[in-house]
Amino acid sequence: MPGTRSSPPPSPRAPCSARPRPVTAAAATAGPRPATAAGPPTSADCVRDLGIACYSPRQLQRAYNLGPLYARGYDGRGRTIVIVDPFGSPTIRRDLGVFDRAFGLPAPPSLRIAQPVGQVPRFSLKNAGMVDKAAETTLDVEWSHAIAPGASILLVETPVQETLSGGGFPQFMAAEDYVIRDRLGDVISQSFSLPEQNFPSRSALLRLRYAYTGACRHQVTVLAATNDFGAAGPTPTAGGTELHLNAAGERTSPDTAWNDSRNAPAGAPAAVTSSKSTRTRRA
Repeated sequence: MPGTRSSPPPSPRAPCSARPRPVTAAAATAGPRPATAAGPPTSADCVRDLGIACYSPRQLQRAYNLGPLYARGYDGRGRTIVIVDPFGSPTIRRDLGVFDRAFGLPAPPSLRIAQPVGQVPRFSLKNAGMVDKAAETTLDVEWSHAIAPGASILLVETPVQETLSGGGFPQFMAAEDYVIRDRLGDVISQSFSLPEQNFPSRSALLRLRYAYTGACRHQVTVLAATNDFGAAGPTPTAGGTELHLNAAGERTSPDTAWNDSRNAPAGAPAAVTSSKSTRTRRA
């Protein structure tokens, strides 16, 4: 990514009449303590204090071998990453600035915030959902920027969060459709997800697919969460993976399933999307 050239044009896509095929990505990172005058905590600090490693942008860039791409100038310049999150975070601009200064990253060309489907309610620390989504938003924005430091960022906030029965998803899809139709971004990252079986009916689920078919027509990439346990169906999916790195970002052992709930990623059978077999694949 750092360099003088823009990212290459999108690859040719499959015909849009085919089933939508959102690409899935997941990575687990953590930071237990705020940055201090001495700098953010190291992996060793996190292991000592919490029993789990945390990694810096430099470590993850090395782990995923991004150096050769950076050297060729592919850092996302000329592109916009769209991050869709319920509620967003009222301190995201300041938080990203602190993150960049702590880790020596350049500021993105721009960080814009949009609320295309309704004004987000005033933030309250007493609202557990808002507090949780603020943390999710911060994670999404900071680490998207850490991996593609030259890309602009558009944070799209919605006024409601998802529910176990599919609430919030009409607003998510309307927000994404707005971004796609107005050509505001090249890549959409969404950290929300729900098993197909949770929606009240097949037709209720199918009514939400218009944003993805629009993304296909306009050649916009969609990166979708599959929950901590992965998903099943004809699309490549994965639960989270845990990296094991040394201070230089070199792997000390193979990646393993991210296991927050003590269950390996397993997924669930697809209720609407057909395939001869269901499967979960690691990224």
